[in-house]
Amino acid sequence: DLLASLARKQGFTDEQRQRFACEVADRMAEVRTAETNAHGVAARPLAVSQAMFKRRYRDVIRAAHPDTIFVWVRADAAAVKARLGAGCNLVDTDLGVRMARDFEAPTEGEEATDVFVVENGSD
Repeated sequence: DLLASLARKQGFTDEQRQRFACEVADRMAEVRTAETNAHGVAARPLAVSQAMFKRRYRDVIRAAHPDTIFVWVRADAAAVKARLGAGCNLVDTDLGVRMARDFEAPTEGEEATDVFVVENGSD
């Protein structure tokens, strides 16, 4: 139903986001287990690319995987608008602006422990 929401140019409900955060955490556990079973102590780290807009959903991941490091890729509004306007994704400029209003920036406590910030401006 997440893709259907995007196709309708709607953002996600809190219920959808909560369910998806749990699914991401579960999938991370499955992949980590498979990697450990295949490679033992030489298991490779896991990288996941997924927006988690609110702290409570990042906390779902933290609870299941306390060693997670989040990367917050920040860009100025003009760069974001230009990238969304270029198309090739389900989120257009208007939906992107509405979704951005839902974003909760990491707090000082989050940034100090497990959030790495990358500036990705228009340059």
